[in-house]
Amino acid sequence: MGTAPSSTSPSQQAAIDTSIEQQQLNNFLGPVKGAVGGLPVAEKNQEFYLVFDEAIGVNPEIINCTAFSIKTLVDGRGREIETNNTIAGLNNLIQNFETGKNAIVINDVASSVNQGLGGTHKIKGIGALEPILYNQTGSSVSASVNEILFQDGVDSLVADEAILDFRGNINKNNSTTITTTPTTVTNYTSQYLIPDSGVAEFNLPDGTYTLDSTNVGNIQSITFGISYNLSYEDITIILGNTPTVEIKVELLREGTSIADKITTLEVGTIYEAFSFQETDFTTYTDAEYKIRISYTEAQWVYNPTVELTSIQFQVSNQVPFASSTSVPIDQHPMWNRGNSIPNYWITASGYLSANYGLTPSPIQKSLDFGFSPITSNFDLSVGDKIRFGYNPNNEYTIYEVIEPEDSNDGLLKFRLNTYIPTSAYLDNFVIYRINPNNPEVIILNVPNVNIQNNLSFTGVIVPEYISDRLQNQLNSRTIPADESRQ
Repeated sequence: MGTAPSSTSPSQQAAIDTSIEQQQLNNFLGPVKGAVGGLPVAEKNQEFYLVFDEAIGVNPEIINCTAFSIKTLVDGRGREIETNNTIAGLNNLIQNFETGKNAIVINDVASSVNQGLGGTHKIKGIGALEPILYNQTGSSVSASVNEILFQDGVDSLVADEAILDFRGNINKNNSTTITTTPTTVTNYTSQYLIPDSGVAEFNLPDGTYTLDSTNVGNIQSITFGISYNLSYEDITIILGNTPTVEIKVELLREGTSIADKITTLEVGTIYEAFSFQETDFTTYTDAEYKIRISYTEAQWVYNPTVELTSIQFQVSNQVPFASSTSVPIDQHPMWNRGNSIPNYWITASGYLSANYGLTPSPIQKSLDFGFSPITSNFDLSVGDKIRFGYNPNNEYTIYEVIEPEDSNDGLLKFRLNTYIPTSAYLDNFVIYRINPNNPEVIILNVPNVNIQNNLSFTGVIVPEYISDRLQNQLNSRTIPADESRQ
């Protein structure tokens, strides 16, 4: 799944976090001055400030922060620049207000309402706040719900009948030569897990997995996992170039490819894996599944010798899980730590993995606590944040995501920026994203305890270091009458 990061100091970790967050913006705009991968900003010569017209509460998604609605961006000549509709405006916004740097809030009219929001604060991010998934309902450790439902997703309860076990595997531990002719993998050598009788069957000689549609019952999904080792030795190298071979491994259903993985293999060996979640048990009754393999392209080599040295073909997961009695699908634990020490990897439950990509249903207790409704699908991206419990010190950045379809066991996995203490309770959480594609607000690390959500008052936000010309422009700025509201 990946190699755990080496130990870092708090200052180094803060720099890494800032780079990840800034990279989210770069992914949208491409490298710009002052952004990761671009040229550094001349911090003492910055030429832009922001005018805001609203302060917005972002609790409980982000603790101790306030969002300021960006009205316009102004340069040292007093010219207003749109930030939502122009690349130039976005470039200037990003390079002058980088995540992790300081900015200064100056309220147009100080009042008891906005006191405490002025001054120098760290930039948390630029972009709309988007909750992705949560079950938190309050500020205590136990304040969370035990069940998350999804729209059009896997049901949380099963019918009053036994659920049989569709899981199983077959393994092949001797080598098979791969050619350009697509060939079904046959003559598997061992089997360690056998499906329940009457629901499905693995056939070792034929290399097939066959479902019995009469016993599918209320099964909603099964997950196939294919993992294998490849070995490549060239016969003749052309002109001293590095020889490569492109290998294609496919999962077939009734002879038709439904999932595949293509690997470009240089000389040596490699381990690969992929998965597929089957949910259609109506169209394909008594379906037969098998593995096909071939190499599709060879470069800088004659007559390559490519071997499939081992392979495992398995059904690794099913929803609902096998059970002899009628019980709810166990959603707990929702998250599991990795086995390595320290633990950087988190694995989702089978239930959350089965519903990955779907939209969560509203949780009324969470909405009552103040969370915004979730309007997007449960999809994770690098740079997303996850917090365990109602403690800003337990917030982590997602550095890497392995989606269920790319995982060898069909489970969602993600790697965090640092390890999670074993004392942290993982089943009270919130996942959110600051979306740079919609740069409507700038979020600063300043508590909003003195304001309510969406309170209108105006002011400016300036970088910590500005040019003399911008300072003069600020000194000469006139506050319009309609901007003097408190």
